[in-house]
Amino acid sequence: MAKNRIKITEKGLKKRFAFETKRRVSAASHEIAAHLADRTAAAVRNEIPDGGWYTIYKLAIQFFEDPINAEWLVTGKWPTALSNLPAESTQIEIYGDTEIARIMKGHNMWTIDMIPSIVGGYRANATARQASTSEVAAHRKRLEDVIDDVKDKLKLAGATIEQRELPTIAGRVYADIVWMGARLEHGLGGLPRKPHWLPAWRELQNKGPAWAREIEGKINPILRGHADRGPKAPPPPR
Repeated sequence: MAKNRIKITEKGLKKRFAFETKRRVSAASHEIAAHLADRTAAAVRNEIPDGGWYTIYKLAIQFFEDPINAEWLVTGKWPTALSNLPAESTQIEIYGDTEIARIMKGHNMWTIDMIPSIVGGYRANATARQASTSEVAAHRKRLEDVIDDVKDKLKLAGATIEQRELPTIAGRVYADIVWMGARLEHGLGGLPRKPHWLPAWRELQNKGPAWAREIEGKINPILRGHADRGPKAPPPPR
């Protein structure tokens, strides 16, 4: 009994067929990867308590696609504001190229309450990191011995000291997410030991196929060519 066969001989048609197949599979893979990244992020957040630095950390658990390496990554630093940070458990690293920024940089780490407020704020950036109460106390004690000298240097550099409860960083303030994650995972810096990345990774390994099936209704149309998702593909070969 003869078998029915479909033979594609035209070179350009072969290329277009291969291109379209690759495009659809790539788009479907992109959707699956995005869904698995979201599910993994939710699994990580579920392991993190609420309040203070925990809330900041949970908010920062967002996956972003690396367009070069086709990977899904979590940002190492998360934009925030001094007003969002708990003063009793935060240490601040200030850095920048201005003379005033260099003065402050010379006395890192800072506690929020020990940063002198200046008119117009600091034209500098800052990185905030979680700290234990004993670490904050040690920084504060060290700074108390030099704060008057720091203020004098700031004035000589052109700054005007003002009385404000919260200083202003005119640049960007970033929360150090890698620092927080490592401390919480291993129970450092006064935090309880709370593994959250390892359990989420295990959950991804165990439930990944089931999570992928949750979006079959989105994937099947992509594979059939009835939907266009994922990164844009280059034009087909001619």
